[in-house]
Amino acid sequence: LRYLQNLQFKTTFEASREKTLLKQLVPHLITDIEFTIPYWSLKDRIKYSCGLWLYDLMSFDKLHTHLNRQQTTERLGCDLNQNGAFVYHDAITVDYRLVMHVLKMAQAYGAVISNYMKVNEILFNDKQKAIGVKTDRFNIYADTVVSCTGAWSKDVTRSKGTHIVVSKKFINQSLVLPSSDGRIIFCIVNENDITIGTTDNAYEGDIDDVRSNENEIMFLLNNVNKHITNKISANDIKYTYSGLRPLINTHGSTSKASRDFKITNGSYISVVGGKMTTYRLMAEKTVDLISPVKSVTNKLRLFPSNLKTGLYARYGSLASYISQTKKLKGSDKYYQDEIRYVVNEEMAVHLSDVLLRRTGIAYEYQLDKNHLVPYVAAEMSKILQWTKKEMHSELDMYYDYVSNYLI
Repeated sequence: LRYLQNLQFKTTFEASREKTLLKQLVPHLITDIEFTIPYWSLKDRIKYSCGLWLYDLMSFDKLHTHLNRQQTTERLGCDLNQNGAFVYHDAITVDYRLVMHVLKMAQAYGAVISNYMKVNEILFNDKQKAIGVKTDRFNIYADTVVSCTGAWSKDVTRSKGTHIVVSKKFINQSLVLPSSDGRIIFCIVNENDITIGTTDNAYEGDIDDVRSNENEIMFLLNNVNKHITNKISANDIKYTYSGLRPLINTHGSTSKASRDFKITNGSYISVVGGKMTTYRLMAEKTVDLISPVKSVTNKLRLFPSNLKTGLYARYGSLASYISQTKKLKGSDKYYQDEIRYVVNEEMAVHLSDVLLRRTGIAYEYQLDKNHLVPYVAAEMSKILQWTKKEMHSELDMYYDYVSNYLI
């Protein structure tokens, strides 16, 4: 919807089509969500109505509905002094699990995956054609080199987006609210909390150390509090996080910049821009450029499961490889064997890998006060045969890392 607001019809159509496809390819990781968009003026009602009819035509999803003032108040459980609201349908995913599903399927089809291997430079022959890469361990040679390094590419404009995460007690429905800079802010009600975001500002700082700052946090709080009755303070924030969008080089406001992607074929193939929803389409067009055999990923299901509970909601059909006989100590949701699986089968090396980038255990509670962290560290220590010193070092590194997300 945000891209449609900026008249990015191609991006909206492609993202909507890919979202619909993902529901078929990886159904257990995609959750349908209803957003309520309150409005306070006739002008906004007309704007949202026109935009949502276009969105419905492009999204292949359920049609939006309109609520009058009383219906909106009943839905939200409070009166925001709104004139009415629209309800439209979208979807969310678990990004770190989707990434692992894609990697696991690629591996099943013969891809060689490496974790924590740094690429220092691209190698060229005397005709300036890329012939491989130099890593921190050894050189890798190939007929074709593809660079898809996201925000680390030299050919992008970087835009920073910050989110804040608060308790569910403040809002009972996922909302889309107007912001003071003419954009929209999403308040997404999850299983455990509410994610509010995002900001959109040009970024020229250290791309390996991206943190939320006070101005971004207050921007989100002020714009949301302007429209809700149960006000949120900085003390109510559980944690924050920020990321970088790799935009095709642009001039002017990053918030209005295209979210389209570009593939260039020179001495090596470079893929820049895009967004997570269109990852498969970007990969398809890249592979079709390289290989005489056309991509089949639009039909390739990623370990699907019709169950959306327990391990199946996180691992799909791969859950059958994880023993459910013993819960992780201190948890009624996670399993002890889950730690073994993500270490041995998903290349988790550090404690932060397991907690933040494989299982999501870290997000269940306050990041720095999660009672499960020592138990996970103990399980990893057994599997990887860490010494006590190594285990305490991993704990220190985790707490130091998540301190960047706390305020």
